[in-house]
Amino acid sequence: MNRTIKVKTICLMVLVSTISSFNVTATHNDDFSEMDLEQLINFNAYATSVISAHIHQQGELMFGYNVVNMKMNQLLDGTKKVSTADLTGPKYGYSIAPVKMTTSLQSFHFMYASSDNLTWILMAKYLNNHMHHEGGLENFTSRSRGWADTQLKFNYIFNQQTTTGAEHQFGASLGLSLPTGSISERDITPQSANSTSQLPYAMQLGSGTFDPILGLSYHGMTEQWYWGVQALNLARVTGSNSQGYRLGNQTTLNSWLHYSPSDSIALHGQINFQYLKAIKGEDVDIDPMMIKLNPMANPSLSASNKINFVSGITYAFVHGSLKGHRIIAELNIPIYQDVIGPQLTQQRSIRLGWQLTF
Repeated sequence: MNRTIKVKTICLMVLVSTISSFNVTATHNDDFSEMDLEQLINFNAYATSVISAHIHQQGELMFGYNVVNMKMNQLLDGTKKVSTADLTGPKYGYSIAPVKMTTSLQSFHFMYASSDNLTWILMAKYLNNHMHHEGGLENFTSRSRGWADTQLKFNYIFNQQTTTGAEHQFGASLGLSLPTGSISERDITPQSANSTSQLPYAMQLGSGTFDPILGLSYHGMTEQWYWGVQALNLARVTGSNSQGYRLGNQTTLNSWLHYSPSDSIALHGQINFQYLKAIKGEDVDIDPMMIKLNPMANPSLSASNKINFVSGITYAFVHGSLKGHRIIAELNIPIYQDVIGPQLTQQRSIRLGWQLTF
């Protein structure tokens, strides 16, 4: 059994077991058939961390802002650690070793519900990247920053059922990723002398292509519990971009469990699986010789399988002048990473967010 199939099997087993355990919790005696969607959503602050599957009541608006600082400072090949000495030694034979990358990601989202079952989402992102290299002519840091690709999509609830003490919803997501991020970021490097050179793929801000988004989800909820699973696919099917390549398809499987001890507080946990295929083609502005010097310039070294555990807390203001505001804090912990490498891999990160619903 190859790595991809093995990881997918593990993830699906986790999702199935998660759903099974959630069904056990839905044992309250409350009659949810007597509660409308607004009462369910406002009863607690359960859904703020699941933007990809989020819904609102008809006419409701939501603005949100998130900031995440991510760090990558470990090289992996498959699941094994790779040292800088290995990378620049006879084992791999590269001249330049990427040793650390930091990314500050700010995301802005706007949501509007045109009906109780249909919510529209617009999401924009701003990136600030730094990558430090060792070896070659000298150690150096390359930088890129600017707006990333923009996503426009909708979440639609196509089936809703009520059982004793629980509400169940089945939804679909459909959208489009718009190529608003630059794919021509350049910076001065030792190899470029006093001029600038095209930065490698991980330092670019966008995809350069229009990419459809398709997802399916299941949600369940009681007075204090909210759980669900979602499969989401970002498909790179519209051909190569203006630089002569296209990013790989990205598939995400997500499962979550939220518990609200009060109307104001929600605790949540998620298991997130991400499967990313390798880049197809090559950037026409990257010197082919760089593929032999720096692994970051090799488009085939971009595929990965990752599983993350996310835990967080949401505080909702339910009274007074701040009613409708919510604050979210999350800790993202990688628990499994398998890459076609050598690649820099993800470390722990913290997300802070704010939302306003009215």
